[in-house]
Amino acid sequence: MDEIINKKEDVNFNVSARAARLIGRENVASAEGAIIELVKNTYDADSDFCIIYFDIPYQDAPDYLNDRDFYFVNHKFQRFNIDLNDYYVLSDDFLWHKKIIEENQQKGIESISSKLDRIFNSLTHIYIIDNGEGMNSETIKKHWMTIGTADKVNNYISQKKRTKSGAKGIGRFALDRLGETCQMWTQRQGYTGVDWIVDWETFDHQNKTINDIKATIQYKNIDLSDKLQSLLSDKQFNIFSNNLASRRSPIDVKSKLTSGTTIQISYIRDDWDKSALTKLRDGLETLVPPSEDDTFQIFLFNNRYENLDGILLPVLCDNFDYKLKANVTNGYVNIELIRNEFQLDKIPIDCLSKYFSNNLVYNINLIEELSKLLPGSSDNKHIDLPLIGDFSFTLYFLKRSSSSGDKQKYYQKDFDYMERKAWLENNSGIKIFRDFFRVRPYGESDSTSWDWLGLGSRVALDPAQASRKGRWKVSPQNISGIINISRIKNPSLEDKSNREGLQENDTFSQFKELLLAIIKIFEDDRSEIYSKLDLYFRNNQEIPESQDLSKKEQEKANLIAHKKFKEFKEKQEKAEKINKSDEELLSLSLLKEQAEKEDLSRELTDMREENALLRVFASSGITIASFAHELRNLELKLGGDRYDFIKSILQKYIDPNSFTKDDEFENPYYLLELVEKDDFKMKSWLLYTLRTIKKDKRTRKLINIIEYLDELKQSWFSMLNERDISLNIIKNIDSYSIKAFEIDFDCIFNNLIINSREAFTRPNCKNRVINIEVIQTTSGLSILYSDEGPGLSKDIKNPYDIFKATVSTKINRHGKQVGTGLGMWLIKKTLDEYKATVQLNNTDDGFGIEINFPEIK
Repeated sequence: MDEIINKKEDVNFNVSARAARLIGRENVASAEGAIIELVKNTYDADSDFCIIYFDIPYQDAPDYLNDRDFYFVNHKFQRFNIDLNDYYVLSDDFLWHKKIIEENQQKGIESISSKLDRIFNSLTHIYIIDNGEGMNSETIKKHWMTIGTADKVNNYISQKKRTKSGAKGIGRFALDRLGETCQMWTQRQGYTGVDWIVDWETFDHQNKTINDIKATIQYKNIDLSDKLQSLLSDKQFNIFSNNLASRRSPIDVKSKLTSGTTIQISYIRDDWDKSALTKLRDGLETLVPPSEDDTFQIFLFNNRYENLDGILLPVLCDNFDYKLKANVTNGYVNIELIRNEFQLDKIPIDCLSKYFSNNLVYNINLIEELSKLLPGSSDNKHIDLPLIGDFSFTLYFLKRSSSSGDKQKYYQKDFDYMERKAWLENNSGIKIFRDFFRVRPYGESDSTSWDWLGLGSRVALDPAQASRKGRWKVSPQNISGIINISRIKNPSLEDKSNREGLQENDTFSQFKELLLAIIKIFEDDRSEIYSKLDLYFRNNQEIPESQDLSKKEQEKANLIAHKKFKEFKEKQEKAEKINKSDEELLSLSLLKEQAEKEDLSRELTDMREENALLRVFASSGITIASFAHELRNLELKLGGDRYDFIKSILQKYIDPNSFTKDDEFENPYYLLELVEKDDFKMKSWLLYTLRTIKKDKRTRKLINIIEYLDELKQSWFSMLNERDISLNIIKNIDSYSIKAFEIDFDCIFNNLIINSREAFTRPNCKNRVINIEVIQTTSGLSILYSDEGPGLSKDIKNPYDIFKATVSTKINRHGKQVGTGLGMWLIKKTLDEYKATVQLNNTDDGFGIEINFPEIK
């Protein structure tokens, strides 16, 4: 045994060479993603452009090779321990012809031909070329060769004042994802050029650490311009600016390559066929956001498919229905809405004056606090919206179709259906850009993150029409969006280590909820305009809409009714004495009935939606009622003398005084006290639950409101007492009865007490006191409910919005609404049944509501 007893030494961590494989090839999700990382590096290096060139000598194994090519390829194949003589034979025509190979058809084993095709395809070279600042030997050794370097973290602003997109220090391992070997020529002004070579396969050697793996550098004079010209000698190589005015003036490549870097990736790992190159081109076109900025340009070239060559330009959208521009700064959001969908000049004057107060314009601007967009966020200690940082958001909405009836009813502009469809197929989805570059995979059409905000599920839950004010939700198929964030202004929105998305922390969750709230501003604006135009149309239509207009008889009847109705209106305008003929009576009756049916249909739709919500509560009630017997038995078992009995048994074996305060959680007596307290809470809640499902509560009867409130106080006593909450009933009368369902009163007061109970947990709560005062008035009965909590959240713009369904200020740490938002809505619906009115008395000293029941007659 060589170790010395009690010997102490410091031991270094070590990293196996395989770690580079995990960081590089296995950590970069796709070849396209790897190329994008390399393009970002050229931007960080202050390059004016990035050129990606694919030299593809063989798409698959050719049928024959000339002598020169045969020996060239055979030399390359030595890397794979393959002798090309086994697969090709020299024929009389002095060409090497591929042998007829017997395929191995055994399942699960790659055929010889497929393997040969794959290896021939691997002879493709990928070149990444830029004219950035380049590197010298010191930069390569100190930064390029250091895994996880913090250089771009500390020096995140480039010489050209660009914010560098890289920060992880692992981008160079994207080269490993693309190919087995790499050669880099780089030149920095004023320094000798450097030729850098690495074979990534050496990282797979067993028992080697990262320090055992070497790259080779050689110092030489490098002419990057000549190298570029030799690679692209067959191309019409004119690099143009994005600016249309300067497209006829090519950039001088010779003068642009006095410094820079050219990377050659060999023995590639992926098959770059036409479909793969097309996908790469589409991805690169959306890599940078649409902009007039032409200081950085991306080019894609290859030697096989000429139609894929050229500059990659982001596509601007100018054929939209709606455009939302939001700039978030210092806790506020400045929003501009452009309503390009409507022909505002065609909307009748009487419609504008009656429904829009003569104030319907193409552009509107508003400024809002972020906390107002997420009500309840300012009261939640886990939420800090300004921590998200400043960002901008542009959203385009383009509907794909429209009926002739909708065009007439909503005064819509004409648009090219096919053009929109084609544009949306390539550009739909909301994309995130950080410092000029897209954060993948958000908004990518073939990715699970295409609808990363969950807009589709919102529509599925409530597929309301655009005319449903406050209800309509936009479909992800009809939008395109651009979000611009920055490393400097949004440090909490960090990239994942593999650059495939942002880290999904609390800030990112709050960021998503904030974006949904901004989108809702657009949705509400559009649905409000649609609802008003729909109302105007229904109030002024002379022939109500019908689903059966295709039936000739009904069409004829409507035409006759329309004609007679016009004649009747003309008589009215002339102030003639009107004696309605039978035909006029029938026509007026028909049109009136059709209009009433439409109104009833809308009311029924509202009722169905309300009933859907109420069915949820009914289902819960039925479930509780079905277990009422078991719940009562459980309630009887809770509490009682059983804890004293258990203590008496324990005392025979364990001395209660043998435990100190530090031993609390090992003290069975202390733990028993905790269980007893929990049982008492459970018993209180069970009593409350069983009380709400009593059958007599669902029978209409005369209810003495004073007696009812006394019983209410008693039933809530234990649950309020455990939180030190006082409930005071202030009686100004001895008795007052209302014929009602007791369960309706439970709905009103239980929801109010639950809300107060929750409000007392928020900051700035003065006293935990609830007061219910009863006053008889000349018009009936007035009940004043109030608490001394913090009042309604300051994030609520209109206090009466709390009576709307699903409006809630209860949100979790991610900014997502967790309250049902149905309590106050149920209160309002219940009071409407009794023709009672409500008035809010909300102040900084608490929440108050005045309920007035009409006098009993």
